[in-house]
Amino acid sequence: MDITDSIQIRKFESSIESYRMFTILDGIKKGLTRQTLCKQLNIKNSTLSYHLAKMKHSRLIEQVYSYPSSFYNISSKGEQIREIIVQSVDMSQNDRNLYKRSTFRIHNVILAWEIESFGSFAFNEKLWKSMKGWHFQKFNIDDHAIHIQDTGLIKIYCPEIYTNDPPTALAQVYEKANKIANYLASRDNMKIKPMKVIREAHKELVGSEKIAEILGYQKVNKVWIDNSTGSKCLEESQSSNDLEALIQMPKFLDEKLVPVIEQLTEQITLHLAVMNEMKDTMKDIREGLKEMRNEIKH
Repeated sequence: MDITDSIQIRKFESSIESYRMFTILDGIKKGLTRQTLCKQLNIKNSTLSYHLAKMKHSRLIEQVYSYPSSFYNISSKGEQIREIIVQSVDMSQNDRNLYKRSTFRIHNVILAWEIESFGSFAFNEKLWKSMKGWHFQKFNIDDHAIHIQDTGLIKIYCPEIYTNDPPTALAQVYEKANKIANYLASRDNMKIKPMKVIREAHKELVGSEKIAEILGYQKVNKVWIDNSTGSKCLEESQSSNDLEALIQMPKFLDEKLVPVIEQLTEQITLHLAVMNEMKDTMKDIREGLKEMRNEIKH
């Protein structure tokens, strides 16, 4: 399966494109008429023709005959994609929450606060861990890994979250971590400086394993391939929006490109009709001139 196929699968797994493409594939498999498909999808016949042509070009369906009306069969690749969509619909409720309702996995966020005064906080030598020239004590609060370093630093490793709105989610991550740091400072009478970002968040595009597997380890613009969890996925930093642009493509095509293509198709049809009329007119003129020449000769 090539990269175009993989990107299509990702499109089929998100937004209205999933429902539309699945309905067409499933309808062809069940032998539904064009009229029935248009009614189910609430689209014009010309819009259905566009989708059928696109799916035929992608080798998802095969045209059996075209007269008096087009008839299609679902191809083996179309059946494969149909099964992928069926499986995504049949996921458990928990999986649906992660893979259908959430688009991004936000992770790898590390925040820090400089300690000006330790107050009453005391390191427990039985619990601290040694590094080269310094030590830190580690514990957890609400799934946040807390490191308090004897060099004068509170470091918080934030847990991963799933979201459809990265900016809002990141603001909540920062707010939660800041509350924990201020709680520790208040508890032990520590004096700390404002929060610093040690490592920006990584945004993983949920369900992008198929595309990432084909890309390997290539970096595309600001998007890279991550396999830290054992499976490759598309990722970018919190300051990049390339992945958001990618997942908006099906919606963009549906809202912007399809109407333009439909209008262009109508214009081409009218143009061809005019051309045919011109050909017929020219033919009549040639025949008329021919008759005039014959009459002049006689």
